[in-house]
Amino acid sequence: MCIWWINSIVGARDILTREAPTIMLNTDACKLGWGPVLGTQSMGGLWSFTESQTHINYLELSAVFEGPQTCCNSQHDCHIRFTIYNSTAVAVINHMGTSYSDPLNRLTK
Repeated sequence: MCIWWINSIVGARDILTREAPTIMLNTDACKLGWGPVLGTQSMGGLWSFTESQTHINYLELSAVFEGPQTCCNSQHDCHIRFTIYNSTAVAVINHMGTSYSDPLNRLTK
């Protein structure tokens, strides 16, 4: 098994790793609303009452989804690096889903 790993590691690739990012986007959420920050430009919105009742991890992941649509809708074929302060949202994105939360998994897919 160790020989296979040594031979395979050279060709291994992380498909989520790309060239240097062209856009750095910070996203954050709380129970009241969400907001992305792009450079010195910030914007965001408020959650509906129903949305505000969902788990904070879902709201944080939703903010990541909404951020580029709000700040970067005129950009195409670019690499965006996100700064996300919620470790669960980061883990769900890095693993391209989760096995413990159907709502987070549906949002990620």
